[in-house]
Amino acid sequence: MKKIVEKNEIIKFEQMFDEVFQSKDPFGEMFQEKVQDRMLLCPTEGYYLTQKQFRALVETLESMENKEAVISVTETEEKEIWIFTDTLSYKEYLQLPLYLENAIYSSKGEWGILISHEEHAVVGGSMQFISKFKTRYLEWKAGINNFIEMWKYNQNEYKIGLEWMDKFKKHINIEL
Repeated sequence: MKKIVEKNEIIKFEQMFDEVFQSKDPFGEMFQEKVQDRMLLCPTEGYYLTQKQFRALVETLESMENKEAVISVTETEEKEIWIFTDTLSYKEYLQLPLYLENAIYSSKGEWGILISHEEHAVVGGSMQFISKFKTRYLEWKAGINNFIEMWKYNQNEYKIGLEWMDKFKKHINIEL
């Protein structure tokens, strides 16, 4: 894994982020229109994917031509970006200082994962990418129910409004 510090490289990877994402908001309409398929992961391990989710991503990368990906913190003006390949271990991933919302995405702008502070992640990419990811992470269906239960609890316990939910579920193409 390599931290990106060169200004030209930072700009390049920010452009790749913009190829996939139209927003850094994991509760809104975050993906560009060209992103063909989308899914939800819930729960995550705080600002990190769970070990199973991470393993599914690495295995999906192993099966693709472009085995390189980028991790960037999205919730700060300071540019914190790392590049990694499909050989990154979960232990190495957990050593990254991801203390805010972040994204993992293709260095070619082909797919992306946006990780929320509310312990969910949204994944978008080609039909092929999402299909491969789902076959490697079979718990993805349970993530939808986990998300529903978490937000029902938040609404009841903390009186959190769910006005954003209709746009979110339409954008992710899920039935909640």
